[in-house]
Amino acid sequence: QNDIWLFGFGAGWDFSSGSPVKIEDALMFSKEGCAVISDKYGQLLFYTNGLKVWNRSHQVMPSGTGLKGGAETSSTNQAVIVPHPGVSNLYFIFTVDERAGPNGLNFSVVDMTLNNGLGDITQKNVSLYAPTTERLAVARQADGNAFWLITHGWQSNEFITYEINEDGLNDAPIISSIGADHQP
Repeated sequence: QNDIWLFGFGAGWDFSSGSPVKIEDALMFSKEGCAVISDKYGQLLFYTNGLKVWNRSHQVMPSGTGLKGGAETSSTNQAVIVPHPGVSNLYFIFTVDERAGPNGLNFSVVDMTLNNGLGDITQKNVSLYAPTTERLAVARQADGNAFWLITHGWQSNEFITYEINEDGLNDAPIISSIGADHQP
């Protein structure tokens, strides 16, 4: 699901053959964070710069504009995509605003059965937490199915963690106060 990388100004690589092959038809513009997801066979499903979502045909999804990633696509890790562990056609897009902006951490849901199999967004910009840093990380749980989504609170030492399992996203965060405060 991670064989195709799209980034920057329409740049990309396809690693599905075992050797990198240059991709030149992507339409995404991203100064910093962006995300791509493929199916289990390595075929591109969709990609995002945290503001727009493009399908595998490099067209913006019908509801694929207006996501709350960093303005001007400038947030270090402004978007990640996580497959729904319990529903094979659903995917979560998580976005964070830039510089502890008021949008904070949000999620949207993509259903790949919509738009003749090209996908569309069914929930958009559901707020989870604010303010946050520009950082997002995803870790697979030991069971191999569920995930942890991790971000960091702004001007605090709090890591904000959400579980994503077969039931979907648990929107009650686990907050761990450890480490240094994140400041401007």
